[in-house]
Amino acid sequence: MNLKNLSKKRFYMALLAMLMCIGFSSCEKNFELLHDMELTSILPKDPKPPILYAVPVYNFDWETVDWMPTPPGQSQIPPPWIGQGSLASTFGVDVINDRKASDGWTLLYSTFDPAAPGPLVNPYFILYNKYRGLMRIYFYLTTSFVATSTYLQDGISVVSNSSTSMLNFLGKDIIDATAPNTKMYSQMQAAPPDGSLPLAANKWYMLQYEMAYDPNIIQIPYANIYLSWYLNYYNVTQVNLGGIVQGTLNGIIGSSSSSSSNFFSALTSAGKAVGTGALAIIGQDFLANNTINGTTGENKLGLSNNVFKSLVSGVNSAISSTAGGLPGAVTNILSAIIGGSSGGPTPISLNLNANITIQGTQTNAGSFPSMSTSFYVPGTDISPNAVGYIPAYNETLGVINFVGKPTIMIDVYWTKRLCQDPIDTWVYYLWNEYITDFPSQIDYSNYLLTNPKVLNIADVIIEKQELALITDYHYHDIYTSDTAHGVGGGYYFSEINPDNICWPESVVETGYPTSGSLPWWIHARCPGFLKLGVRFTIKVAPKDGSPISIIIKTFELNHNWNYIQAFWSNGQKV
Repeated sequence: MNLKNLSKKRFYMALLAMLMCIGFSSCEKNFELLHDMELTSILPKDPKPPILYAVPVYNFDWETVDWMPTPPGQSQIPPPWIGQGSLASTFGVDVINDRKASDGWTLLYSTFDPAAPGPLVNPYFILYNKYRGLMRIYFYLTTSFVATSTYLQDGISVVSNSSTSMLNFLGKDIIDATAPNTKMYSQMQAAPPDGSLPLAANKWYMLQYEMAYDPNIIQIPYANIYLSWYLNYYNVTQVNLGGIVQGTLNGIIGSSSSSSSNFFSALTSAGKAVGTGALAIIGQDFLANNTINGTTGENKLGLSNNVFKSLVSGVNSAISSTAGGLPGAVTNILSAIIGGSSGGPTPISLNLNANITIQGTQTNAGSFPSMSTSFYVPGTDISPNAVGYIPAYNETLGVINFVGKPTIMIDVYWTKRLCQDPIDTWVYYLWNEYITDFPSQIDYSNYLLTNPKVLNIADVIIEKQELALITDYHYHDIYTSDTAHGVGGGYYFSEINPDNICWPESVVETGYPTSGSLPWWIHARCPGFLKLGVRFTIKVAPKDGSPISIIIKTFELNHNWNYIQAFWSNGQKV
């Protein structure tokens, strides 16, 4: 029967029969009738599925997997946590066991795939912690190549004409939010503490980077910005972190740049790299492995004893104070991420300022096979027909950031004091004193940015805002709270919530002073090497009850001096 020969009445009767058959089982004849009527010729056809070019990330249980997902025919690869080539030769159990999804870790990228058309060459996967802003790249070297090296050097960079602040936390312990954005960060890995050589095939490597939250990422087209990371190897003969020259690098040192220059590239030409950067500390075992004498502060890092002793004290207080999820009196630390793991000892990551000098050979330096590697930046609007891997977690990275450089007003009292020597009474000492009073209460929460994606899953609470006084190691004696502080080496002194500081300078005058020969008041000045910052202690408490993370971050402030003439005697106002 042809549809054209049907009358309208018969057509509506057939259509009614089709609708009635939905509720009854005896509808075969009606469907046959509809088939005969060729009603399917007037129904809309299914649209064609879109052509997808993007490669989805193969998801797997990285926490407990016995073997990494590889295609048939390839030798099995153990996970990074245990077995041959594991990370146990480089990191402690607090870092290795810090990998649970329940603690905020999520899969970002992975080239591991059991359905790959051929054997995987130097595969890697990337984990990201949503509560801490940490990104960890786990890289497995399958390629065998002959090279000798003492150290590995890795780095990450932004490939884009657009500016982003997402790398601004790297290589610094105090951040100037108005400085040019970091475009590249490079770091030299420490020698394995077990004495094994760092370069080997069939071995795991872990690279950690802290991401800052940049709300502008979403405005950048996905094809206009990439993250690129790499691994190099170098022979290095001497390391100096501003203290004692060491023949072995026992800590991760890194340096950031607002250009595409690599701090360590000088080792391949001049054989020497000099600059400022940070000592990156990952895990509690780091300090234990580098302590020679805990009482004196003698260490394997090349830091001065006072600096190392202060560092150990600060880390211990930070770890003990966060045992119950509450931030305590953390001292002498300007940048750290503490806690957030239920896998064992409290994990910790922190940055410590250092003046870096590295002496290396001009030979035996090169790049790992297939380096560098680039990928799309999570949080951008990645098209479904993008070429290559797309992130499994496509949200803006980072937890916090800071906008601007607010100005703080500081009261400065100054005087000139003449003192007679009690023995050589013909000698007089002229003291120029500067007493600096700092405000006891500050609030810069309006300048702090928090990732809204994190706020959806956690309570982000500012527990403390503290004024941080930072001076470099080029200074005269500094007296804070009537106590003399002296710090040698390439680190600077920091005081949290200082009350007042006295900056004395002395000049010897011979002979008895005559009236008017020594003016009492002088033109005030303050040391030019003084920096001030606000140190935030931020608690990130997941709403699902997962372990709390503590983020400590310091941002630089502008400061103006409010000069006040006053007489001081022995540190007391008169």
